[in-house]
Amino acid sequence: MRSSVYMNTLNPGDLFYANVVIDKADLTAHPGSSTARNINEGKPVPRICLVLYTDRSTTMKVTYVATHGYKAVLPPELDRTMWYPISPAPLENYDLPPLPPTNGTPQWVSLRYTHTIRITWHPVEKRDESLLPSAVAAIRSKMRG
Repeated sequence: MRSSVYMNTLNPGDLFYANVVIDKADLTAHPGSSTARNINEGKPVPRICLVLYTDRSTTMKVTYVATHGYKAVLPPELDRTMWYPISPAPLENYDLPPLPPTNGTPQWVSLRYTHTIRITWHPVEKRDESLLPSAVAAIRSKMRG
């Protein structure tokens, strides 16, 4: 489920939709798709974002969450060290234990970059599920950039 909220009400662990620039190394979309084209051109694309930090007035730090086409495992062409699994994503081949489930879909948190988003007075779509503070702390400790 989703609800419309103001950005300054979001807390660390909340999941919401925002446009972020995705690194080409994380691209698994179909080569001819508009999403792949935008990623290759360095344009922002809509993604589920996870709040890592917020000052509630000017900026928040986020990373994004990917389902990779709702597949049960991370696509083999991706660097596993750049992703933190959310259960029910599989345990095997990861140095990290999966985070507690949010909605029953295998998901992975990008560890590649922390994105800075300006807080605006426009509502955003917030997902009803969120990650626990301990999960957010684990992700922050593994972020690469």
